[in-house]
Amino acid sequence: MVTAALATAMRRAELLNCTWADVDFDAKTIGVNYKQNTRNTWEWLIKDAEHKTLPLTDDIVQMLVERQARQA
Repeated sequence: MVTAALATAMRRAELLNCTWADVDFDAKTIGVNYKQNTRNTWEWLIKDAEHKTLPLTDDIVQMLVERQARQA
């Protein structure tokens, strides 16, 4: 998680609110979308927008692929 945060410059709450549906492995991007505050999300706001798409490096994509496989 720390590696992903450093590589993308995502804020803590943005990263914690991301789900696998937000990751596009083919395009090597992660979408940061506004989510309603519920008991399963962190209250946060995206600065200046409700959506942003961030590029992912090959190393981060590989790390996420491995992480997703461990969760399956």
